[in-house]
Amino acid sequence: MTIYINFHNIVGVCIDTHNAWVKNYFIAEYESHIVSELPSLLPIVSLQIAFSYWPRQQKGYTLHTHKTLARWTYKLDFQQRKIRIDAIANHIAIPMIHHMILHPAIRFLSAQEGTLMLHAGAVSRNASTLVLSGTGGTGKTTTTSLLLASADHKWTPHSDDYVFITQEAISLPYMTRHHIYKPLTRWVPQISNRLTISERIWLQLFGILRSWSKDRIKWPLRVKTQQLWPNCKPAIRSQQTILLFFEKTNTLEPTICAVNPACFPIDALIDMNFHEARHFINLIRKHNNIVDVDLWFDNWRSRETMILKKIVKNTPTYILNIPKIIEVKLKNKTSAMLIKILNHTIHEIENKPSNNKNTKT
Repeated sequence: MTIYINFHNIVGVCIDTHNAWVKNYFIAEYESHIVSELPSLLPIVSLQIAFSYWPRQQKGYTLHTHKTLARWTYKLDFQQRKIRIDAIANHIAIPMIHHMILHPAIRFLSAQEGTLMLHAGAVSRNASTLVLSGTGGTGKTTTTSLLLASADHKWTPHSDDYVFITQEAISLPYMTRHHIYKPLTRWVPQISNRLTISERIWLQLFGILRSWSKDRIKWPLRVKTQQLWPNCKPAIRSQQTILLFFEKTNTLEPTICAVNPACFPIDALIDMNFHEARHFINLIRKHNNIVDVDLWFDNWRSRETMILKKIVKNTPTYILNIPKIIEVKLKNKTSAMLIKILNHTIHEIENKPSNNKNTKT
C-alpha cells in the first residue's frame, strides 16, 4: 500500500509498505495531511519500509540498533529535491525511523524550499500563532497544553512537535499525534481525564520505564489532537506568527521580554533544531554515502540560519524565562502566571497598529 502525504505543498512524503501495522502507524500520525496523490513537481521523501522481527545485515544496507530493542537496516539516497529511504525494521524501530530519519529528511527538503521546519509547540488565537521553542525540557508542551486547557477558549491547537514557518513569518502546522509523557498530566490534569483506561495504564508504565532507565528510555503515549482538545478546531494557517524562545533561569517566577532581531538568540535556536537532528546526521555518517558530510551539514545549517534571520525580521520575538526549579506547592501559581502573561502578550500584539515591529530589550 502507498500512503501520500502533502505538507502544504512544501514537501511531500510517499510511504510504501505491505505491513498493516506500519501502514496504520503512519496513517494515524499523518491523518490530517494524507492525500490521494502528490503534485508532480513537489520535493519528495520516499520511504520504502518492510517489517522483520530480526532485521539482518544486507548488501548495500547499514544495520543499526537503538537502545538494544529497536533494530533496522537502512539505505539512503539523496537526489536533487528527493530523498529515498529504504528500511527493514522491527516494530519498536518504526517510531525511531519516523523520528530519526523521516522527520529530519522532511526538514532538509523544506529548508531547500526556503521554509523552516522548527522544533516547537504552537497554539493559535484568532489569526495569530504563538510558536514556543527552546531546548528539551524547558516546558514547551506544558505551556501549550496549559493554554489549550485554560478558561480562555479562544486558543486552538496548531502544532505539537514541529511547525513550518515561511520567510514571511506565516506558520503552517506539522500535524501529528500528540506525544504525552507522565509529568505533563501533573501540570494539566484535564489530559488524564481524556485518556482511555488502557491509555492511562500505558502512560503509567512508560513513566515507570523512564524513571527506571534514568531518562534513557522515553516512550510517549501518542494521542490524536481531537481526543485531547475535542472542542478546539486546529488552526491551519496563521497570518501573524509570534516567536518565543524558552530559557530556564534562576528567576522565581516566569517572565517575558520582547527582543529585537539583533538580540534574538538565533544561534541557540538553530543549535536546538540540529540537536533534534543529531541521530539523522549520525546515521548518514554511518551509512557513508555522502562524499563530504561536514560540508553537506554546514550548507544545511547555513540555509536554516538564513531563513530564521528573515523570519525574525518579520515577526514579534520574545524570550520567555522559566524558573529552573518550581516547587510543587507553587505549580498552580506558576501555571496561572504563564497563562496570564501569554494572554496579555498576544492581546498587546493584536491591538498594536503594526503587528510586525520588534521591541528592543
